[in-house]
Amino acid sequence: MEKSSEKSSLTTEDYTVALICALDVELAPTEAMLDEEHPQLSGTAGDTNSYSLGRIGLHNIVIAGLPSGTYGTTAASNVAINLMRSFPNVRFGLMVGIGGAAHVTDEEPENELRLGDIVVSSPQAEHGGVIQYDFGKLVAEGHFVQTGILNKPPTVLSTAITRLRARARKKGYALQPHLNKMFKDYPKMVKAYNRPGLETDRLYHKEYKHQGAASNCRDCSQDNVVQRTARSDDDPMVHYGLIGSANQVLKNPEARDKLHKEKGIICFEMEAAGLMNDFQCLVIRGICDYCDSHKNKQWQPYAAAVAAAFAKELLLGIAPHQVDTAPQARGVLSDEIRQNIRVVEAKIDAISSRPIQTGLSVASQCLRALRTTDPRVDKNRIESSNGGLYADSCRWVLENDNYKRWKNERDSRLLHIKGEPGKGKTMLVCGILNDLLSSFGAYFFFQETDVRINNATSALRGLIYMLADQKSELISHVQASYERAGKELFTDRNSWHALQAIFKEILKELEAVDTVIVIDAINECIIDRDKLLELITYCNTNYKVKWIVSSRGWPDIDRYMKRCPNRIRLSLKYNKDSIENAIDKYVNHRVALLAEHQRYEGQTKDSVAKHLLANANGTFLWVSLVCQTLEKIRPSSTIASLNQFPPDLNHLYERMLERVLADDKEDYLREILAVATALFRPVTMSELLTLTDFPPELTNNVAELKNLVRECGGFLSIRDSTIEFVHQSAKEYILQKAEKKVFPKGIHNMHRDIYERLIESLSKTLKKDIFGLDSLNNPAISLNEVRKPNPNPLNGIEYACFYWPRHLAIAIRQSDSEDKALKTLLQFLRKHLLHWIEAMTFFEGIPQAIGRLYELESQPLIRGGSALLRDFVHDAHRFALTFGEMLQKYPLQIYSSGAVFTPTNSILKQTFAEYEPNWVKVRMNAEFEWSENVTRVWSHDSTITAIAYSSDGYHFACGFEDGMLELWNIVSGVMQRRINVASMPDFNCNLRTSARRRSWPRYLHKDKPTTELDLDEEDSDEDDDNISVQSDHGSIGVKQDLAASDVFAAPSSPEPKNMIRTDGEMSITDLAFHEDEGGVIFVIDGRRVGFWNTQTDEVKRQPELDAPSAPLVMSVHGKYMAYGIDSPFVTLYNTEPGAEKRILKGQFDDISLITFSPDGELLASCSRKGLIQVWSASTGLPLGGLDESNEEVAAILIFPDGKRLVSAKRTADGSEVVTMLDLDSGKTYWSLDSDCRGLCLSPDGERFVLVRKGHTLFYNTSDCKVLKDLSDKQDSLCVFSPSGEQLATTDSGGIRLFSIHDTKSLPDMIAPAKLSSVRRTYFSDDSRWLTMESQGMLLETYNTRKNRVQRSERFPDSYISATSEAEPLFAYVTEGSHTVSLLNLKTLSSESKLDLPHSCGKATEMSFSPDGKFLAVGTVDGMLYVWNLTTQDKILDIDDQISTVPVRCLLWSTASTRLAARFDNESVGVWDLDCKRQLLFKIILTLEDDLLCMAFSSDGCRLITTHARIFEIWDVDRGSLITRVLDPRMDADTPKYFSMALSQDCSKLSCASAAGLELWDLPNRTLLHSLDMSLSSFKKMSFCQEDTALRLESGVLDIRVTSAGSSILSLGSKSDIFCTKDWIFRDNRPLMWLPDAYRSAQTKYQNKRLVLHHDSGRIALLEFSCPFRKTTEDESELSSPLSRAMTLGDMEASLASHHALPEDLRHVDLKNHHSMRWTSYNEVGLVR
Repeated sequence: MEKSSEKSSLTTEDYTVALICALDVELAPTEAMLDEEHPQLSGTAGDTNSYSLGRIGLHNIVIAGLPSGTYGTTAASNVAINLMRSFPNVRFGLMVGIGGAAHVTDEEPENELRLGDIVVSSPQAEHGGVIQYDFGKLVAEGHFVQTGILNKPPTVLSTAITRLRARARKKGYALQPHLNKMFKDYPKMVKAYNRPGLETDRLYHKEYKHQGAASNCRDCSQDNVVQRTARSDDDPMVHYGLIGSANQVLKNPEARDKLHKEKGIICFEMEAAGLMNDFQCLVIRGICDYCDSHKNKQWQPYAAAVAAAFAKELLLGIAPHQVDTAPQARGVLSDEIRQNIRVVEAKIDAISSRPIQTGLSVASQCLRALRTTDPRVDKNRIESSNGGLYADSCRWVLENDNYKRWKNERDSRLLHIKGEPGKGKTMLVCGILNDLLSSFGAYFFFQETDVRINNATSALRGLIYMLADQKSELISHVQASYERAGKELFTDRNSWHALQAIFKEILKELEAVDTVIVIDAINECIIDRDKLLELITYCNTNYKVKWIVSSRGWPDIDRYMKRCPNRIRLSLKYNKDSIENAIDKYVNHRVALLAEHQRYEGQTKDSVAKHLLANANGTFLWVSLVCQTLEKIRPSSTIASLNQFPPDLNHLYERMLERVLADDKEDYLREILAVATALFRPVTMSELLTLTDFPPELTNNVAELKNLVRECGGFLSIRDSTIEFVHQSAKEYILQKAEKKVFPKGIHNMHRDIYERLIESLSKTLKKDIFGLDSLNNPAISLNEVRKPNPNPLNGIEYACFYWPRHLAIAIRQSDSEDKALKTLLQFLRKHLLHWIEAMTFFEGIPQAIGRLYELESQPLIRGGSALLRDFVHDAHRFALTFGEMLQKYPLQIYSSGAVFTPTNSILKQTFAEYEPNWVKVRMNAEFEWSENVTRVWSHDSTITAIAYSSDGYHFACGFEDGMLELWNIVSGVMQRRINVASMPDFNCNLRTSARRRSWPRYLHKDKPTTELDLDEEDSDEDDDNISVQSDHGSIGVKQDLAASDVFAAPSSPEPKNMIRTDGEMSITDLAFHEDEGGVIFVIDGRRVGFWNTQTDEVKRQPELDAPSAPLVMSVHGKYMAYGIDSPFVTLYNTEPGAEKRILKGQFDDISLITFSPDGELLASCSRKGLIQVWSASTGLPLGGLDESNEEVAAILIFPDGKRLVSAKRTADGSEVVTMLDLDSGKTYWSLDSDCRGLCLSPDGERFVLVRKGHTLFYNTSDCKVLKDLSDKQDSLCVFSPSGEQLATTDSGGIRLFSIHDTKSLPDMIAPAKLSSVRRTYFSDDSRWLTMESQGMLLETYNTRKNRVQRSERFPDSYISATSEAEPLFAYVTEGSHTVSLLNLKTLSSESKLDLPHSCGKATEMSFSPDGKFLAVGTVDGMLYVWNLTTQDKILDIDDQISTVPVRCLLWSTASTRLAARFDNESVGVWDLDCKRQLLFKIILTLEDDLLCMAFSSDGCRLITTHARIFEIWDVDRGSLITRVLDPRMDADTPKYFSMALSQDCSKLSCASAAGLELWDLPNRTLLHSLDMSLSSFKKMSFCQEDTALRLESGVLDIRVTSAGSSILSLGSKSDIFCTKDWIFRDNRPLMWLPDAYRSAQTKYQNKRLVLHHDSGRIALLEFSCPFRKTTEDESELSSPLSRAMTLGDMEASLASHHALPEDLRHVDLKNHHSMRWTSYNEVGLVR
């Protein structure tokens, strides 16, 4: 081999191909293949690799080997990363070495793998040629677990392989000439690298293990060798296929064969996966063994040699220009790798849902989802970017007494390392970590400018990931939550709270293990640092884990650290001598590297060292920055340039900035520095292009742009194509010391420029359905199903999407309303608002989008500027709030659900009308304007007992009956903090606990202090008679069935209160924001007081504020407290330290109520005899009183002026009244006859909220006029915001926030009706008219074109009614009447009247025949009458007393010719109404029979009944029993059916119960399928479409036959829809999401029209068009996502093929999605 003569002409940038080997036995032949050797070149600082350089053909080659003794993917990855840094123009690499073969059997011996053959990685299907697997998990679980994300080889290599294979078919591979040349050049290699004899190539049967201790197989029996056909020649064969890569050697033939069978892997090795992730690479392996226990090293040298020979043969076939034009290996890393990662992860997720993957495979997915960074990789990066870790510079700390104490003393559990910027804290931590290598633990490095690692949640993810990765059993703590929540566990708004609980569980398990947790640069945690510090102090106190925390010496961090017992401080400030000594060593180390790199002569080296030592001033960063600059200066100019580096860090920054700004490219460099400083996070090179105003010749030249960034090297660096500051102190210098130099026009103008560039970039990129997901055919595709295209159109605009509003907000602070930026904003929103929100969905940034829109809406220039812009931004914010829940999961629903359900008068509805889907028409929309219900907060599963607003109205706190406290951000709906007071020793009083009921707490009663109301969930109507509310805004709790004197009033607070709960005595009974102290003051169990610092999460007991007896009442801002229930006086005191308690007297009997005014300055009390007294809270002086001695006062509201009050009372005659009174004169301003469940007064006293049975009403206090009905439910608590513009209420679902500043009335369409529960719905043929009957005795006809009520009719309180499905007829008979009235539903005019005999009892059932021609009426005394409505003749008059018990059910046959009636539990009769008009037969029921329901067959010849566990089919004509079918389930599991339908051929039976819907195969007595949902729509159902579908009130269920021949139910069909609680389905796929306001209590689907009727009174009518998508054969067999298939012997699991559905809808149980509501019993044989 020749030596190169180009010794001085080649640099690291001239090498374009890399060869990497793991072992020396591989490296030797690879180096021997070089045609020419080149001299060594120095790599970049910190590169620990060793390289061999040379040439093969016309290619300059760099060869790298793994460090001795290190193997596996991680080691290979580190080598590749360093290589790419040192040789930036490398285009691709070849991984050359040895591997083990799979046992591939084939009739042709050439196709089998033999020792000495070659395997080349080749893409197969979705794999890139190499599969990374976890062998340890394979052995444990017995199945394949894929763990890596692997790239395909680059195109240039794939093309070369194709040519080489084609040539080999003609001439064979020319490998032997390369081997011969190697042996000629290196004779010593002949013996070791020659081919072994064929007799040593032995493949043993997989069951046969290696025998004996020898490394060879001399003791192994030849009888167990697999007999294989000899090949025609001895030349090695080349095979192309998949290579399996893991971190350990595979010696398991069973695993080998399993992996080959399942994944097609033909070769196994240990390093390739590490490379395939880091740069473009091809893997070449010579086969040296068969991956079994018979491994030996005899074939390794030859296998390595033939692999090297193949690599050379491949390279000789590639032209130089093909290499030069290929992309750089590191240049393609970012976009391509990320795209591949997403694709493979999605496929792994799909595999993981199959039954074959259980156990650890789920754990592996959980661990992968948890990872946001691997701190071990961050450590390597940090060391490399700082020129490597120089151990001598860290040695001093290992010998430091404080460090030794921390390390050796068991009780010294926290070491706090403090130091100023640039003092080397991070590298010191790296040195300590190296010293602790033998210890178990985890660490995390914060970096403020990197969004991945600058927040507390990422720190917890990193720590938990590292702990679980080392100790696999720890992942179980994460896995349980992960299986429930998926990846959202780590990313949603509550991720911090979930992760800190998991972290504590892990630390608790590690109590017996010596564990160390290290956190570096905690001062660079910019999000939730206080939370993390609080967690550290808690864990340091409660768990036996050692901690190291490094930071700057900031007071707020020190404050937390001081709370840690036995902490040890290690301040760099007080270790000056050690630091200086370490600096000296560091300087000498860096100068030695410089001298080698720059070829310094002796004098230059000494001068540089001397200058650095004299000026370092203990700052490692200063030394590093100077050395980086010296690397760019010619050696001859080095000495002269030393004086340019001043000793102080800030002065050094100043000098470096002067050099940057003195450059001939000053404008470009200043622009880059200014942009980087103004940004809110680091950006990639592609993002930088959109942020700068450079000419095209520069923006199109990425290489030149990188050079410009590098010229700002003292301030900026490029890492993985991301531009970031070299150190946080560099950015701080520009902002604090050099703002005018970098921003000559002011930083706000730079923000303006950035905003305009971002908007321009977004406008060019954003569009509807940007990923081309086909919004027409896939309107409900979930985010988890999205496969992002390559190239990704969103690449380069992520920063723009997240931060354009932030830059705009800063830019317009000093502007006027005519600002051009505002005009640009309006133009952008009108065109791209929906497109931007769609993009934010793909970035998983919907919460941030909501927050950004709120920030915009709050800008003074927008609020006070153009009305059009103000309204647009307001509507945009409301849109994001309303549909935020949906958008976080289903991006394209913005163009279906969002477009359809946006209020009619919204400016967005008008602007984006073109996006409304063409497959649905909104005939009637419930919303004209945005609902007052701004948003809903879903709290944890416990009853809310107290809520309060902060003074700025941006936050609220809520307390729970289990002692939990939460802090919420109102703007974004994000829970910011959560603590559990009940778990804290200071508050845990260990009192008696009791089992909780679902929603009814215990109440205090004067004679029964722990009385519990025996109310079951079924007694919901009676539950409403119990009320509970009390507030300093005047809210009070009352229980209606107790006298006022028997009830203790609940504590007063800024919100209404439930009466005092004693469920475990840990309920938060009152709370308020204490703004001066920065937290929340709260009352627990009615008397104990605590304070929660919401900045630090510190909770303190305040026993000096405790009350001797409950309840303790608190004013709005926690300034005053009072108690005195059951006492003749009130004790009032200020919560400020040292304040005295005042005794307020003036009443002569025990006090029953205490409350504060809305501003907290007045206090009112009421005695049990009705004497009301008002005091000044500040002075304790009485201000007036009122005598209500003849009334039972249940609640009082005191106005801020102290002159008026509102009281709720029960008068002497028992009626309930709410009145407003004048305190001085007792004058009544107004009086309202109403029950009262709670009262709440606005801060200005102008409005109040009255909680009534079933409604929350909003009143004007001046005239008692109802302004709004805010809720259709009875809320538990309510409180006004300080501004009075928002109201928070609580119900069983959480907290609802209402915007109430706009007090205009609700639309006429909704206000007069308020249909609380629809019983029946009727459509006109043209959908123009819609008639509904409510339980509120109201019948209304709606004009769907005009969106208003056309006519209405109210009935007496008690009546029986029926609606015809065939004709627009409505029939009813009132209580005590014997006349049946018929109404025309179109006109609400009377049609006729039918008379019942006066001798009969009252009507109990009424039913129209299916054709609308007959009407049947049953009575309480067993009479049955049928009229022909055409002739008005009575055609059936059954008054012969065949039964004397009430008629409970009427059932018609489909043809309207037969009628069945059930007489209570006594009998069933069937009549023929066609010609004979006689009783056909009668079924006599025994007392034990519990007849549930019955149904006719479609021809009316069969009747099926069900009772107990038996189905019975009757022959109607003969009156005989045909068959009886026994339900196979046990009695306890047998559902109680309330509706049935029988198919025409009597082969299928559909049964509905509270548990769901079942489909039975009657001949085979098999339960075919069931839907686990509880829907009122089941009350009426029938088979249709020739028994291929079921029609219900909520739509159509398709009955599909699978390829296996079984029948399944699917939601909707190709032409019809089905509506569940929150989705509309079509063809078994979700079609449109329903917002909360449209989640209907009642639905009606008929003739492609769907009515959604909400309890609030909102009504929407949707009309659907014909099918719009094609269904594949695979999809046609999909089961419903809510279903399960069962047989008699085995209730089988759900069909696994739910891949057509969004992930979170695949296994939904809708049992709790719908409460069953039915009020009519005359349809389809409904039996009470």
